[in-house]
Amino acid sequence: MARNEFLSHFQPQYDLSSGLCTGAEALCRWAHPRLGLLGPGSIIEALEGGPLGMAFSLYMLDDAIERFKAATAGTGFCGNLSVNVPVSALESPRLANLVQEILLRHDFPAPRLTVEITERGISRDAASSSATIASLRIRSVRISLDDFGTGYSSFKKLKDLAVDEIKIDKHFVADVIESRTSQTLV
Repeated sequence: MARNEFLSHFQPQYDLSSGLCTGAEALCRWAHPRLGLLGPGSIIEALEGGPLGMAFSLYMLDDAIERFKAATAGTGFCGNLSVNVPVSALESPRLANLVQEILLRHDFPAPRLTVEITERGISRDAASSSATIASLRIRSVRISLDDFGTGYSSFKKLKDLAVDEIKIDKHFVADVIESRTSQTLV
């Protein structure tokens, strides 16, 4: 982080009914000085539950907003930005205030930011996670539950969390055209 080797790359998000791009998800890449551009697999597991989770989350959020604004400047595009947040950051009561500070510093509207959390992140410390989610939602930040179906979430948990969207795990959608079971589950 001190050498600014972690970068946000963007995956566009589309509205299937209109075909229009509605935003982008920031994906972390490591511009390693020796090994080149590395994907998130080499980074995320090390940070998921570790002490640098919060610092890394804030670093990536700051980078993502800055790059997203630069990429869309002058285009009139005002789509949403999604950023993943690891479990360790989600459990911190400080996260919502720190996210709000970054949004203010970049003059980025909170309703255009979606924080993506994983289902397994909520089950680790449900009380802390729920409080942080509520605090983010009060600030108008959208919440997405990523990889839904891979953990132990129930519809009750979905109702209690009141997330804005769920992203069904690829395991369920990869064969949705051919599999009657996957169609029913989705």
